[in-house]
Amino acid sequence: MARRHSFITGSTFRWLLLALCLLGVGPAQARSSKAGDTPVVDLSHRPGVNQQLRAVTLPNGMEVLLVSDPGARTSTAALDVAVGSMEDPGYGAGVAHYLEHMLFLGTRKYPDVGEYGEYLSANQGWSNAYTDGSHTNYHFEVIHEAYEGALDRFSQFFIAPVFDPQFMEREKNAVDSEHSKNLQNDYWRRRNVERITHKPGHPRTSFATGSMATLKDVSREQVMDFYQRFYSANVMRLCLLSSSSLDELEDLARTYFSGVPNTNRGPLEYSQDLYAEGSLPEMLEVEAVSDVRELRLLFSLPPQNDDWAAKNLRMIGSVIGYEGKGSLLSELKRRGLATGLSISNEEETWATYFHVVIDLTEEGRARTDEVLSAFYACRAMLLKEGLPRWYWAEQKAMGELEYVFREHMEGAQLASWYAAAMQESPGTEIERRAWLVSTYDPQGFRELLERMAPANLRVVLLAPELDPGTVLVDPDYDTKYTRHTLDPTLVQSLEKTKARREIHFPAPNPFLPDRLELQAQASDQPGSLIPASEGEFWFECNTRFGLPKANLSLLLLSPEINRTPRSRLLAKLYVRALNESLNEWRYDVREAGLYLTISDEARGIRLGIEGFSQRIPDLLEGLPQRLTTLDLDQARFEVLRTELGRELDNTALDQGYSQCFYELGILLSPGAHHRQSYRALIDGVSLDEVRTFASTLYTRVALEGAATGNLEEASLKEALLALRPGLKAGELPLADRPQDLEVALASDQARSWVFQTRCNNACWVERTQLGARSPELEAVLRVGSTWLESGFYEELRTNQQLGYIVFSGATLQNPLPGVQFVIQSSVQPATELRSRARIWLAEQREPLAALDAGSFAALKAAIVEQLDQPDKDLSERLGKLLDQGVRLDGRFAWKQDVIQALNSLSLEQFQGEFARVLDPDGGARLGIYLDAEGTPTSEPVEVPVGDPESFRIGLSASGA
Repeated sequence: MARRHSFITGSTFRWLLLALCLLGVGPAQARSSKAGDTPVVDLSHRPGVNQQLRAVTLPNGMEVLLVSDPGARTSTAALDVAVGSMEDPGYGAGVAHYLEHMLFLGTRKYPDVGEYGEYLSANQGWSNAYTDGSHTNYHFEVIHEAYEGALDRFSQFFIAPVFDPQFMEREKNAVDSEHSKNLQNDYWRRRNVERITHKPGHPRTSFATGSMATLKDVSREQVMDFYQRFYSANVMRLCLLSSSSLDELEDLARTYFSGVPNTNRGPLEYSQDLYAEGSLPEMLEVEAVSDVRELRLLFSLPPQNDDWAAKNLRMIGSVIGYEGKGSLLSELKRRGLATGLSISNEEETWATYFHVVIDLTEEGRARTDEVLSAFYACRAMLLKEGLPRWYWAEQKAMGELEYVFREHMEGAQLASWYAAAMQESPGTEIERRAWLVSTYDPQGFRELLERMAPANLRVVLLAPELDPGTVLVDPDYDTKYTRHTLDPTLVQSLEKTKARREIHFPAPNPFLPDRLELQAQASDQPGSLIPASEGEFWFECNTRFGLPKANLSLLLLSPEINRTPRSRLLAKLYVRALNESLNEWRYDVREAGLYLTISDEARGIRLGIEGFSQRIPDLLEGLPQRLTTLDLDQARFEVLRTELGRELDNTALDQGYSQCFYELGILLSPGAHHRQSYRALIDGVSLDEVRTFASTLYTRVALEGAATGNLEEASLKEALLALRPGLKAGELPLADRPQDLEVALASDQARSWVFQTRCNNACWVERTQLGARSPELEAVLRVGSTWLESGFYEELRTNQQLGYIVFSGATLQNPLPGVQFVIQSSVQPATELRSRARIWLAEQREPLAALDAGSFAALKAAIVEQLDQPDKDLSERLGKLLDQGVRLDGRFAWKQDVIQALNSLSLEQFQGEFARVLDPDGGARLGIYLDAEGTPTSEPVEVPVGDPESFRIGLSASGA
């Protein structure tokens, strides 16, 4: 029996909710001056957090945060160095990033270039790194038993890297390949134009990524000099996170990182003065490659790290970025000027950059002055109203709820965040400073708003076309742009803009949770919740994490969606129209910590709900009416239709591997309709047709899904069983329900599919199927993919320098599992990528045959340890329920069956089964070839697929 918990401190939260409702209108002065002063929950009791923290400083000055988490499934580490691309020397833009690459390629103690990656891969681990403007971050994750060995190898990056001359030249190609994959990415293009147009000489103008052009003459000695000047222990921040005790972690830190040299390097300081005198306010127009129209308002503000107790900038951003009634976005949508709005911050030690990003319609692109005027009307409202104490209290309350009831966090990404945040905050205070608000500071709120005056504004317009003017070209990305000061008349108008009644503060949020107790009776195991005539839905009351939260995924199965390309298109437009009509209501729900997503799939409409569980049954109860009501006018529908067309067109510029995966999925999905088959139909679809489709979509419905968390079974069951009657839908018999199927490739013949889009990189993806899903096959695939992964990457990415994106892995949850290989390249055609990969794979037959029993046993043991871990959070647990419940028909002992299969798997069995993957003449294989734009058409060695529909019809299909 689970104990019932309530973390409400007395009646504080209920009083706060009542006060907010009673005082929801009228001047801020009339509201209680004490609202929100008392925390709404006990901040010292965090049921989802079992970590112990300790901060230590090593003798060499390195600051270390130790995190002992008995529930951690893996051990992780991250080290952050307080230097980044802003220190790139004049002789080599990208040197900081290039150095980041080089540290992975051998050390004095471990000189083998692939040793670190092979060690991690063999122990179910991975690693990564990134270079930012002012810091560089390295991190890894591995099973517990291999942690000390990984730390030994990792620490040597910062003690004795070798900078092997052979790989220094090769790795320049890798940096260039990374840059090449971004050349058609409008995020990078726009960002670089912003960078190069800062004040000349400011370090922020550095070309962060680098390329062969900027690095070709950089010598080994110059890179070593950069390393020795900037990589000092006293400016490094290390985080170790593991299930080990704090004392054990401290011993590891002292043993392996005390030897990092300390040169007592001082802090790096940069000017907040980013812009040349007289250049603001200004407009940059950046030519987009994709069909996108975005208006970005940029403000350079003082650093906000010391304002963590008040979080005034967050308060401002929450109002400007609000999407409910009376919001800036609502007004822009009403006038047909925008489709979306978001807020982002770039936090630096010397400044904070505040971004208001508005996705424009074509009309909005032509009327940017009106968009700016609406923003300044919102600002005028904020200056007039100030920061109402009730609103501050509401934001403070949600921060406390999210802080106390955050889901379990672990892994390399968490350690990476801790290490980076330690550059500015004490390690043991990072989370409190991230979530909690304790100071009400209306004056600071106002001062930040005053800094957002038109005189300090930089506007960046990203669009496919430029207005007339002097066209400049970014030398790094070949991006065309124009630059000019804002019209003084417009600036004067913006300065005089007054508040408008259409834009106002959000109303008090009625969805804030106020019942946070746990259900008294947790489930022993998942159970089927609804009759088979209604569908299949698995549920468990899960209070193991101690959180008043739940996750739910529900697919409303309908045979209407995938009948024809037109019906597939109508489903997409229906979901967009539905999301738009619900957006203002749903935003308040989201702000109260409950997230509802609605999406279309080939088999039905997917509903996802996660967050505080109190109102989930009520949310389900109200869904039938909301799903069948499209509150949308013709003008707004036209915007949505145009937006979908643009997005479909823009997929031709997606990363090559992403496009290949899409083609692969289409070819292996029976009855699938390619997006290009319905792209041509968009202009002929009317809002009335979408409404008619919505009325027929739910003619017959079945439910498929799962839920886990703090939910009461009876109320959830009642809500689910009311869905079909609420939709006025008939039963959908099992025989008519859309199935999750995969085409079974012929075992005697490999096939190929070749295509070309606007992508500037070539790509090759290959999928091999090894048979029907079973624990025994999964055991083979887990061992084989682990054994192969590191070598595939090292040979084809590091040694042969084929491209920046190179990876392999098992496809375990497919109806027909197997292995896939991926290489994306800016230097070789797709057929050459396939040839190189297949030559190397064939060469691995001999090492496979020579694999010794000890290495095989170690591989299996590492995989078993990783598998034999509890679910880390509700999201992961829901994924298991959907897989083992829905796809595997309630086989919830699957993980144990796989572990048993691993323990029983002999070396000889594994060698025989996995040899099929390495066989150059093996069948049950499909290769996808993407030719870079403007290059010759590939001629693969495999038999062409031909007509996709005939290909799929000619093969059998296997269900999940």
